[in-house]
Amino acid sequence: MAVVRVLLKPLPLDGPSGLLLGNVCTVALTGWWLVPWVSRLCRPWLEGTASRHHQRLTLASILVALGLMLQLLRALPATST
Repeated sequence: MAVVRVLLKPLPLDGPSGLLLGNVCTVALTGWWLVPWVSRLCRPWLEGTASRHHQRLTLASILVALGLMLQLLRALPATST
């Protein structure tokens, strides 16, 4: 959401309109792109059929992704609400 708010900042939107458009973009990105992509990548882990090695690799990739998101959000400029 924070990334979308930064991208939408140049648009002349008031608070509620910007929030609505940001939410629409975020839900569309996660529902149509991010969740299906991640679920395909992690299907064996989610279904419980992955080998021990694949389970560790998936867990490590999730932790790395969380760390990268944390760094990205820290690097974004602060937005006023």
